[in-house]
Amino acid sequence: AFVAPVDGHFQVFTMPAAGGEPTQRTTGYAEAGHPSFDPTGTRMVFPAQVAGGSFGLQLLDLETGAIRPLVSGAFHCWSPEWSPDGRLIAFVSDKDGGAGDLHAVHVATGTVERLTDDPLPERDPRWSADGRRLVYSRRVAKDHAELWVLDRARGTRAPVLPDAGLNLQPSFTPDGKAVLFTSNRAGSFNIWQLELASGAVTPCDPGPHSDQNARPLPARQSRSSDTL
Repeated sequence: AFVAPVDGHFQVFTMPAAGGEPTQRTTGYAEAGHPSFDPTGTRMVFPAQVAGGSFGLQLLDLETGAIRPLVSGAFHCWSPEWSPDGRLIAFVSDKDGGAGDLHAVHVATGTVERLTDDPLPERDPRWSADGRRLVYSRRVAKDHAELWVLDRARGTRAPVLPDAGLNLQPSFTPDGKAVLFTSNRAGSFNIWQLELASGAVTPCDPGPHSDQNARPLPARQSRSSDTL
C-alpha cells in the first residue's frame, strides 16, 4: 500500500509486491494517507480528510472495497497501527485537546480509549509482538525527542531513551528485547538499536547518509541471515 497524488490530492493505492498496475483504493477525500494493513491482510485503516474537515480514521475492506468511518469528529487522527491480534488500532489524536496523545480504537465496536494524557506531542506508536506494549516518540523540544514505552497490561509508561537529539520512529524487535529507531545522535539521521535491559545503544548503519523508518522482519518470517 502506498500514497500518491491524484489531481493534487493524496489518495491510497495498493499493488502487488511483484509489480503490476496499482489500484486506487480511495476517491473523494481531500487527503488520505498512512495506510496500515491488519494482520490478516484483508483490511486496511488510513486517516483521511473530507474537504474542509478533520482527519478521521477510515476502515477499508480490501475484498469488497467498502469503506466505513471508524473514528471521526472535530479532531484529527494520524499514525494508525494495528495490534498483532487485529482487535485494536493505536493512533495519535488531538481528540481530547493538547498536541497529540496516544489512543486505541476497538475495531469491533468503535470504542476509543485514551492511552496517554501528556502536554507534549507523542508520535509513531508501534506494538510489541505480544500486543502488551507500545513504543513511541515523545517530543520534548524542537531538537529533542525521547523514546517511551507504554505497558498496557500494567498501566504504566516510562522513558527508555531520554537521550538528547531527535530519537524517532521506534519499532520493537520480534523478541521485544530491543527497539530499532531513527536518530541524529551522531549527526545525520541513521538507524540505531536500543537494548531495553541494559540501555545499550548501538548503530545499525552509521554513515553520512540518511536512514529512516526501520521495521524489523516479523518473527514468523525471519531467517537466521536476516537483520532488518
